[in-house]
Amino acid sequence: MGRFRRKQLKILIATDVAARGLDVDDITHVIHYDLPDDLEIYTHRSGRTARAGKQGCSIVFVSPAERYRLGQLERRLHIHFNAKLVPDGIDVCRQRLTRLAATIKDHVIDDERIAKFYPDVIEAFETVTREDLIKGLLARELKNLKGEHVSHQNLNADTGKKRFEKRDDRRDRRDDRREERRDDRHERREDRGPRQASVRDDRGPRPAPDRDSRREGPEDGMCIFEINVGRADHINPGAIVRLVCDNAGIQSRQIGHITLGEETSFFQVDAAAADAVREKVRGADLDGQPVDIRDADTMPARGSSSPRPNKPYGGHFSGGRDGGHFGGGRPPYRKYDRRYDRR
Repeated sequence: MGRFRRKQLKILIATDVAARGLDVDDITHVIHYDLPDDLEIYTHRSGRTARAGKQGCSIVFVSPAERYRLGQLERRLHIHFNAKLVPDGIDVCRQRLTRLAATIKDHVIDDERIAKFYPDVIEAFETVTREDLIKGLLARELKNLKGEHVSHQNLNADTGKKRFEKRDDRRDRRDDRREERRDDRHERREDRGPRQASVRDDRGPRPAPDRDSRREGPEDGMCIFEINVGRADHINPGAIVRLVCDNAGIQSRQIGHITLGEETSFFQVDAAAADAVREKVRGADLDGQPVDIRDADTMPARGSSSPRPNKPYGGHFSGGRDGGHFGGGRPPYRKYDRRYDRR
């Protein structure tokens, strides 16, 4: 801390406790490696710079999942973050070389001090062109960097730059694409000409598709399983994912298409995880119900639904003081009872 205060060190790594009591003038940058759990600590961290009316810069490293916390900071502290990508080694070298060129250009020249050395240096560079001199300066500076920053490694998340673009710009581009597709459909419709009515011959009504034929086999590298729970057990696909992942110890991305039936359901898993699913899920408990699992060759195709059980035609259940009844039509006749007359 003392060496940093005496400006013998350019960078100081400090905890929140040390940063709260840090009192050093002329700190230009505060870098948050991660956001604090308590958003008020952000104020204490960033308050180490821009003191006494001076300017400073506060930089925060965040992942895409933490961007909502930046919104909380902006609303609570009435500030605004400018989103930028982390530069790679090439960008760092380019900035340092550009800064070197600006330093040489703006340097104040003392003619009297260099007068005794100037003729000898001019004679040494007599055969060197301007371009070769600049290349020599660049090569020497890059050598001083020792190649540590000359890297094409991308340190940013895989979300790309679109995550940092303004929402209005994305909406405008989406509207433009929608308008282009609408124009293309209109042009194709005009090229086809007027639509002709199709006449079906006397072949009778078109047969309904066979429900059993609307099935599909496993995808490449996947296996199909059937379990003895379905919509009647008040489950959803998320419950099946939780059941398989928690018991078989696999990740959700290894689970493929899921089809819910009324009493049974089907799902696909990665073939590499099939043995673990077959062994660990059998006998597991799902919301208090034991689960049975078996291999299946096919499953209902996407877009189709498993048949629901036939319900009895008509009928209702009604209850009252005298119990209830189940059946169709009118409820049974009941004699008038003075006990129910409340007048």
